[in-house]
Amino acid sequence: MPIRGLKRDLAAIAVLAALALLFFWPVTMGGRTMLPVDSVYAWEPWRSTAGAEGVGVAHNSLVLDLYLQNYAWKSFIVDCLRAGELPLWNPYILSGVPFLAGGQHSAMYPLSTVFYVLPLEAAYGWFAALHVFLAGAFTYILARTLRVSRAGSLIAGAAFSFGGFMVIRNVFPMIVAAAVWLPLILAVVEVTVRRAEEGAPSPMGAIPLLAVGAAALGMVLLAGHPEMYYYVALTTAAYSLWRLAGLWRRRRSWRRSALVAAGLLGMGVVGLGLGAAQWVPLLDLVRHNFREGSASFAEVLGWAYPPRRAISLLIPDFFGNPAHHSYLDLFTWQRVDVSVNALGDRIDTIYWGIKNYVEGAAYVGILPLLLAAVAVLRRQGRRWGFFALLAALSLAFVFGSRLYWLVFRLPGLNQVHSPFRWVYLYTLSVAMLAGMGADA
Repeated sequence: MPIRGLKRDLAAIAVLAALALLFFWPVTMGGRTMLPVDSVYAWEPWRSTAGAEGVGVAHNSLVLDLYLQNYAWKSFIVDCLRAGELPLWNPYILSGVPFLAGGQHSAMYPLSTVFYVLPLEAAYGWFAALHVFLAGAFTYILARTLRVSRAGSLIAGAAFSFGGFMVIRNVFPMIVAAAVWLPLILAVVEVTVRRAEEGAPSPMGAIPLLAVGAAALGMVLLAGHPEMYYYVALTTAAYSLWRLAGLWRRRRSWRRSALVAAGLLGMGVVGLGLGAAQWVPLLDLVRHNFREGSASFAEVLGWAYPPRRAISLLIPDFFGNPAHHSYLDLFTWQRVDVSVNALGDRIDTIYWGIKNYVEGAAYVGILPLLLAAVAVLRRQGRRWGFFALLAALSLAFVFGSRLYWLVFRLPGLNQVHSPFRWVYLYTLSVAMLAGMGADA
């Protein structure tokens, strides 16, 4: 790539970095914290002291997991490290439980170093900003790899990194930590196969690329969220097969196709090795998980998005927002605090959705949706078909189609009761299609 072109790509990635920092400025440089500390006052024993301490309605009690769960995990890890111990066992839950094997604390995830060098109340903001930036940068790289223009790639990167999935789910650091690496892995697969399509003289030249892909896979595993393992693995496998089929159609060479397939398989094996410190003990732990077989296929489908939730793909706050506690009276033009609903029940938020707001966040943006539609209608861009199919299939899973049986029967996925999290792959697919549509 010419130096001038590289500088332009770096400038575009710098724009994504600036956007992430600007978006999270209050909780990075602004002296505030992402931790919903005020939410604990909705529970005893803190609720009894809320009035005396001048604490009113919590800003957003829905994100309490970040404080009661993740913050507790991170505090325990930091305390153990300061004492020179590994956090293998947590004695503070019941009579004690395995801790390090559980994974979702992301203790061995390299970028969790942020939590070990910064005060925890500050670390969460920087961790979120870093991963929103990485999501955008890696999606930009994938789009450029697929020959999307710089402007289109910037749109793709911004759509994925600032879509509802990435932004709202920062309440689950382990999910976003795993989610950001998939675009980079797909870019490695694309370049590896394309080298063979274009007649690269030696497959050895792909080794540095495959090493990058293996490292990214290792990062996904070390992030410690088993459900994300499946999403990344299934998508990587599907894209690899899609591209290998294209390689065979173009070159008609069993030897070349087999070499590329072996390289991609080797990337996966090395990635598994890099993440083995986390997934091997986790595999042993999940065998004793009470969720094994605890829900039928019909019950799991019942937890998918209801059809009416489709409107939130276009209007994200159609069902309200748990962080909103008042409404604008159009007759008096004054804000009115909510206190009771039409049934006389006490409420403190305007949210009335039938799906958890965090898990129901699927908004990508009107412009990305329009551009994605253009890409599909005009068959614009390389691999548009793959991402259109992935988006459609993901939406089918999200809304409880019986097609979900295709993945429900995979080993371990009967412990996963959240078909709605396929919105992750829907979001990435729409973002990629939006970038392609921008070039139409």
